[in-house]
Amino acid sequence: MDCPKCAFEDTKVISTSSSTIKERTRKCPVCGYVFATVELPKVDTYLEDYARELLKGDKKLIEAIGGKQKDRERGIL
Repeated sequence: MDCPKCAFEDTKVISTSSSTIKERTRKCPVCGYVFATVELPKVDTYLEDYARELLKGDKKLIEAIGGKQKDRERGIL
Protein backbone atom coordinates (compact mmCIF):
# COMPACT_ATOMS: atom_id res chain seq x y z
CA MET A 1 0.00 0.00 0.00
CA ASP A 2 1.38 3.40 -0.98
CA CYS A 3 1.73 6.17 1.59
CA PRO A 4 -0.77 8.94 0.78
CA LYS A 5 1.64 11.59 2.09
CA CYS A 6 5.02 10.73 0.51
CA ALA A 7 4.04 7.93 -1.95
CA PHE A 8 6.48 5.39 -0.48
CA GLU A 9 5.40 2.00 -1.76
CA ASP A 10 5.95 -0.30 1.25
CA THR A 11 3.98 0.82 4.30
CA LYS A 12 3.76 -1.44 7.37
CA VAL A 13 0.59 -2.72 9.04
CA ILE A 14 0.47 -1.69 12.71
CA SER A 15 -2.87 -3.24 13.65
CA THR A 16 -5.82 -5.05 12.06
CA SER A 17 -9.44 -5.17 13.16
CA SER A 18 -11.24 -8.16 11.64
CA SER A 19 -14.97 -8.46 11.22
CA THR A 20 -17.01 -8.36 8.05
CA ILE A 21 -14.99 -5.29 7.13
CA LYS A 22 -11.25 -5.39 7.78
CA GLU A 23 -9.75 -2.16 9.05
CA ARG A 24 -5.98 -1.78 9.07
CA THR A 25 -3.82 0.92 10.59
CA ARG A 26 -0.65 1.47 8.59
CA LYS A 27 2.52 3.49 9.13
CA CYS A 28 5.01 4.74 6.57
CA PRO A 29 8.61 3.90 7.59
CA VAL A 30 9.96 6.90 5.62
CA CYS A 31 7.84 9.86 6.76
CA GLY A 32 6.11 8.28 9.80
CA TYR A 33 2.60 9.08 8.54
CA VAL A 34 -0.09 6.86 10.11
CA PHE A 35 -3.28 6.17 8.16
CA ALA A 36 -6.14 3.67 8.04
CA THR A 37 -7.36 1.44 5.22
CA VAL A 38 -10.64 -0.45 4.92
CA GLU A 39 -11.15 -3.72 3.03
CA LEU A 40 -14.72 -4.42 1.96
CA PRO A 41 -16.04 -7.79 0.84
CA LYS A 42 -16.76 -8.15 -2.86
CA VAL A 43 -20.45 -8.38 -3.66
CA ASP A 44 -21.54 -11.53 -5.45
CA THR A 45 -22.42 -10.85 -9.10
CA TYR A 46 -25.81 -12.52 -8.59
CA LEU A 47 -26.68 -9.89 -5.96
CA GLU A 48 -25.51 -7.08 -8.26
CA ASP A 49 -27.75 -8.36 -11.06
CA TYR A 50 -30.66 -8.76 -8.63
CA ALA A 51 -30.26 -5.20 -7.34
CA ARG A 52 -29.96 -3.86 -10.88
CA GLU A 53 -33.25 -5.53 -11.84
CA LEU A 54 -34.95 -4.07 -8.77
CA LEU A 55 -33.70 -0.60 -9.57
CA LYS A 56 -34.91 -0.93 -13.16
CA GLY A 57 -38.40 -1.39 -11.82
CA ASP A 58 -38.97 -4.88 -13.21
CA LYS A 59 -42.56 -5.44 -12.06
CA LYS A 60 -42.36 -9.23 -12.39
CA LEU A 61 -39.36 -9.40 -10.10
CA ILE A 62 -41.00 -7.10 -7.55
CA GLU A 63 -44.16 -9.20 -7.58
CA ALA A 64 -42.11 -12.40 -7.30
CA ILE A 65 -40.65 -11.28 -3.98
CA GLY A 66 -44.04 -10.11 -2.69
CA GLY A 67 -43.71 -6.37 -3.09
CA LYS A 68 -45.99 -3.87 -4.78
CA GLN A 69 -45.05 -1.00 -7.08
CA LYS A 70 -46.35 1.64 -4.66
CA ASP A 71 -44.22 0.17 -1.84
CA ARG A 72 -41.11 0.35 -4.03
CA GLU A 73 -41.87 3.97 -4.92
CA ARG A 74 -42.21 4.83 -1.22
CA GLY A 75 -38.88 3.15 -0.48
CA ILE A 76 -40.31 0.29 1.58
CA LEU A 77 -39.07 -2.41 -0.79
